[in-house]
Amino acid sequence: MNSSSFQSNTQEVLLTTIHNQDSVVEVYLNDDRKIITELLHLSGLRVKVYQYKLENYKQRPGTFEIFQKI
Repeated sequence: MNSSSFQSNTQEVLLTTIHNQDSVVEVYLNDDRKIITELLHLSGLRVKVYQYKLENYKQRPGTFEIFQKI
């Protein structure tokens, strides 16, 4: 889900950084604890932004254990 409709106005907290072979993913949680924002850093200084509602993000397969405790 790639959506800019969530547009958080609160401060976000970095939860984790995932280093892949061809990208780096930063995962943030807003202060309201309702929205997860993923910044996918690609080659060529490209960045893609993905936002999810927290309850939907926690149901995704392959999420880290840290997200199950939020």
